[in-house]
Amino acid sequence: GKLLKAVFEYDINGTEPEFEDKALTVVFLTLRHFLDSNRIRYENISRKRSENAKKRWESIREADADDGMQMHTSVINTNTNESTNENENTNTNANSISIIISNENEKSNDPSPAAETEAEDCAEAEKTQSQLKPYGKFGNVMLTDSQISSLRERYADSNKRIDSLSAYISATGKQYADHYATLLSWQVYPYGKKTASERREPTFDVSAFTSKAVGIKYTPPQE
Repeated sequence: GKLLKAVFEYDINGTEPEFEDKALTVVFLTLRHFLDSNRIRYENISRKRSENAKKRWESIREADADDGMQMHTSVINTNTNESTNENENTNTNANSISIIISNENEKSNDPSPAAETEAEDCAEAEKTQSQLKPYGKFGNVMLTDSQISSLRERYADSNKRIDSLSAYISATGKQYADHYATLLSWQVYPYGKKTASERREPTFDVSAFTSKAVGIKYTPPQE
């Protein structure tokens, strides 16, 4: 422990320890040689990495400066060409803008079939939403009259399905976009205590246990 503390103290603060035991002093001098050589190697690697990073940064700055000069020259040439053609294109651009504005006005007054279809779907969804009524044990399953009639025709246990979904929503807080579609695929799981015939009695027979677990019949050793 003393040797380990001395190694950390020397590596962090450079403090050389004074041991009463000469054996510890000898071992520490050997370790100090490795610590010093490792420190010198680390400093050399750090200096080389710093120099390489500076060189890369300077090369990037020079490349960016060259790109900026080329871009500035191209912008000046482009502005010169545009100024010579500006007067020629003024009348043409004005006529094109007036034509585009008139076409847009015509489009705004003439609704497309897609917009009509979307409006009809929204109206149908709002109508269905207004017809929903609460069902289930907790009153959180929303169905229309036609949907509840369809469920009762499909399933003899429709009330159990609705109560099961209602309990699940209330317990988990999960939300469904369409409760009718959810009930069409809802699985009703049995709940409550199992009957005596359904319960499996525990077995302490090693042969039966191993046979069911790994398919190997266990034969107890004979005394």
